[in-house]
Amino acid sequence: MRVWLHGSLLVALLTVTVACGGSSTAPGSTAPSRAPAEAATPPASAAAPSSSAGASTAPQTPDKIRVAYNAITADQTPIWLAQDAGIYQKHGLDVELVSMQSSAQITPALMSGELGIAYSAGAGTVAATLQGADLVMLSSFQPWLRFWLYTKPEITSVAQLRGTRMGVTRFGGGLHLAGLITVRRAGMDPERDLVMSQLGGNSEIFTALMGGAIDSGWVLPPQAYALEDAGFRRLVDTLDYRIPYTMSGATGSKRYISEHEDIVRRFIRAHMESLALFASDKELSKRVMAKWTGMDNPEYLERAYHDSLSSMELIPYTTPDTIQTMLDQLAEQIPAARTANPEDFIDNRFVREVVESNPPWLPTTPTAAGAQ
Repeated sequence: MRVWLHGSLLVALLTVTVACGGSSTAPGSTAPSRAPAEAATPPASAAAPSSSAGASTAPQTPDKIRVAYNAITADQTPIWLAQDAGIYQKHGLDVELVSMQSSAQITPALMSGELGIAYSAGAGTVAATLQGADLVMLSSFQPWLRFWLYTKPEITSVAQLRGTRMGVTRFGGGLHLAGLITVRRAGMDPERDLVMSQLGGNSEIFTALMGGAIDSGWVLPPQAYALEDAGFRRLVDTLDYRIPYTMSGATGSKRYISEHEDIVRRFIRAHMESLALFASDKELSKRVMAKWTGMDNPEYLERAYHDSLSSMELIPYTTPDTIQTMLDQLAEQIPAARTANPEDFIDNRFVREVVESNPPWLPTTPTAAGAQ
């Protein structure tokens, strides 16, 4: 599928918040201030040193690494779970998690060495690398384009949105791409047949929908569940389209990876163990989710857990087709995207090493879809 964006959107791409769940956490901070004081209790398995074949030997003194994440949404829980359950520490890492809301912050921090690794959308990594950065995707644990479109209950098809106003975060990002694809699938021109408005974040779109300022908008949990309780209809779930797209994954610079290969190796091992723990320990995962997102509604937590798991890849290889979708998205703004090789943006060797070492916690199936 080739998706073209119109206008001067590249700058917007590099400033977009990937998951549209924009955080109020200041850049460079750690957990949101509204998080409850109690920490999640680590499972017994997280405290024990790894002894499985192929595991890296953790140093006596943990290695420090600064890691960014770019959204406070339910699907980011495995990132925080690795911290709160002691998995990073188990693998000899002293991880400082920091919130950075856009590629405009993350890319220079990775290039300067201020960050070791960042959890980010693939679009920012691909755009920066096309323009001279040396970033690569180390994992993709959310490899499908997934956003939810909400509208008034009387609207039952996308075609009925003709002439209306649709809320997105910012032009050029994954959520805007979801809107373009959805509108075109309904036989409409997204520039002529409706108005797309940049509103900034998940909360802003939620407020605009509730206040009637827009007719439809792309919203994710927990605000999505509140919209449903208020009577709004979920009109589209783009997961149904099965469009390969790295919504979230680990990114690093080639220079940092070369200079700190064993740290990166242990980090990816911890990252994958956290994904496995997320899939296998729902109650612990919900506690961590509640702590970091501030979501305290038990029903919302239950739904958010299962919704997140349904689109998560537990063995998070980055595949060329996810990169190709992003190259197609960028081709109009960056001509080099038209001839770029998707493999040049991928470094799967650390994920592959974990799979080949076959630790006891490694899932027997690559995807969490349908897991309980």
